[in-house]
Amino acid sequence: MVRISVIIPVYNQYSSLCKVLNAFSIQTTNVNTYEVIVVDDGSSDEIRNISDLACFGKIRGRIIHQENRGRASARNAGIREAQGNVIIFCDADRFPRSDFIVQHMKFHQKGADIVIGTSFDYFGNINLVLNEKTDWDFVNRFSRLPPYFRKISTIFDESGQTISKLSWLGYLVGNSSIKKEIVNDVGGFDESFTEWGFEHFDAAYRLYRKGYRFTMNRSAVNYHIPHPRQKYFYKFAITSNAEMFANKYPEIDARVLAEFINGRTENEIAEKTMFKEKRNEKR
Repeated sequence: MVRISVIIPVYNQYSSLCKVLNAFSIQTTNVNTYEVIVVDDGSSDEIRNISDLACFGKIRGRIIHQENRGRASARNAGIREAQGNVIIFCDADRFPRSDFIVQHMKFHQKGADIVIGTSFDYFGNINLVLNEKTDWDFVNRFSRLPPYFRKISTIFDESGQTISKLSWLGYLVGNSSIKKEIVNDVGGFDESFTEWGFEHFDAAYRLYRKGYRFTMNRSAVNYHIPHPRQKYFYKFAITSNAEMFANKYPEIDARVLAEFINGRTENEIAEKTMFKEKRNEKR
């Protein structure tokens, strides 16, 4: 019986997708308990020719092809197809450690609403062969935690709990899991966020406002394969999306939000200044 649905949106990332799917074929959990749903968001590379995931080992799953509409749309398409009552989101350039699914489910079995894992940046051999004998300690030697994750993870205690008003900013969807009924309760991802980033922060903020809890499991690990971006890509994308986000949620200060994600505002300051009405109450 399928209890878990892994959803992977992809756009022109054939090489890294193969590595990701290979890693999902060697998970330590029972293969009959999870399915993998790949949503091809209008790729023009070899992905468009894939019709069956069976070629990636013992993976139980399928691929959905759609026109290019963005990652929010791709994830929503996967959610609609999901048979599991727990959804794990992974990206097409993040290969999971062999106990990835087990670690996510460990926290859901304890009653967690939303689980956030640890995503390393992997700088080792991109031709790394993943199998049941993979030395994950060796993989870790060539991996580093991204600055934003190091920063946001400090709001969660050792057990993964937090009472911070910034908890929703810890929702890094490329390594996360959530009960299907919960993501449906907030209407999935807002497809008007079509550019890089923020569709997950938008969903997370709606989850936060409804009272759902974010929990961090630092042992649920996947590895991001870095790829080049244009200079200042992230800075401009974050600034633009923060303004769009604040227009949707006027209580959020766009400047504080952008500076926090760009690493120019510390947690303590953001806690006090992110919400405009909280600042006004203190005057």
